[in-house]
Amino acid sequence: MPDSLIKGNYKRVIALVSDMHVGSRFALCGPEWLGKEKQNLASARNTGQRAIYNHWLFFLEQCNKWNVDTVMLLGDLVNGYNRFEHGIQQMSTDLDEQKDHAITLLRNLCKNRKVYGVSGSGYHESVDTRVHLDIMQALGGKYFGAISNVALEKTNKTLNISHGVSSAFVYRTMLMSREALFMMEAIQLGKIPKVDVIVRGHWHKFIYIHMEHIHLLQLPGWQAYVPWKGALLSYGKMQPDIGGCILFIDNDNRVLVLKFTMQNIPHIGDPLWHG
Repeated sequence: MPDSLIKGNYKRVIALVSDMHVGSRFALCGPEWLGKEKQNLASARNTGQRAIYNHWLFFLEQCNKWNVDTVMLLGDLVNGYNRFEHGIQQMSTDLDEQKDHAITLLRNLCKNRKVYGVSGSGYHESVDTRVHLDIMQALGGKYFGAISNVALEKTNKTLNISHGVSSAFVYRTMLMSREALFMMEAIQLGKIPKVDVIVRGHWHKFIYIHMEHIHLLQLPGWQAYVPWKGALLSYGKMQPDIGGCILFIDNDNRVLVLKFTMQNIPHIGDPLWHG
């Protein structure tokens, strides 16, 4: 860790959160979630969700400890309708209820901080309403749509943020490196502004690659393993990282990323049984 960071000499401190999947039986849920009829939907949350929420509180403490000034939300903050499974993996299929609880969970993180956000994947969005736009407006933040380049004030760094759409069965870092190659080519050709950090969600995995001229960051999520058809193709590969990240830019414009992921992830849909 750079000495200047240890001494607290940093210009920007940014919390990065993706894939909360509020509404899923396998994802983040607080102790109180009032439905439209004022019933507490959180009364049905399971032990794994309680553990994820406790880690959420720990992450909020870390954001306060490190004096986070900005929050970036990278999509899939709600789980949507769960169409393929006909809603059986949901605590609520009502998007308004999901949005309300996501906003409740995010208020303490976003209070008195700059807030920026992008949309999520199509499966977790809605054809009827702009879910992430609604959330960003409720939090007083700036909604960018699908992708944006954010030039950070007080620094010479620009972040390219998007939820992410790609997939790779084995070599995920290869896709990240390929994107960096194409990005640097576009920068040199003058097609896009200089980008220093590429940030993505979607995979529920923490991966951080620091090249000479660019940083590649893949964010963890806030959802345990979900036993859906795609996740059954490779049980081991689809085990998630759960938590968030904080990105620092010090007085020398150096970039550092700290991850805050759970050491013991809960197994809600794939528990260990003794028989």
